[in-house]
Amino acid sequence: MTTFSDFETLWENASDMEKRAIKGFVTGYSFGRGPGLGESRAHTLPEDFKVTDGMREWAARVVPKLNISVHTPKFRDHWAANAEGKYGKKCDWTAAWRSWMRKAGNL
Repeated sequence: MTTFSDFETLWENASDMEKRAIKGFVTGYSFGRGPGLGESRAHTLPEDFKVTDGMREWAARVVPKLNISVHTPKFRDHWAANAEGKYGKKCDWTAAWRSWMRKAGNL
C-alpha cells in the first residue's frame, strides 16, 4: 500500500515539469486554452527536462530502433535555440518529445 511518505518522496524527486503535470491532474487544471483560462499556459522547455522511465518505455514500444540518447540532446538543443516566439513554447513538452522521436524514427 502506498503511504503519504511515498508521495512526499516522489514529489521531492519530481522535476518542475512533472510537478506541473501532477498539479494539473490533481486540480483538474488545463495547461492549454479553454473557457475562462485566458492566455495559453504554454512555456519554454524546462531546463530540467529529462526523459522519464515512462518515456523510455513508450519509445521502446513505438520507435524501438531509435537511439533516444542521440535524439533527445538534438531535441533539447533545437528548442533551446528556438525558444523565442510562440513556436518555442509548448503546453506539453512530453508530447512534443514523442512527436520529435516519431519523426526521427521515420527518417
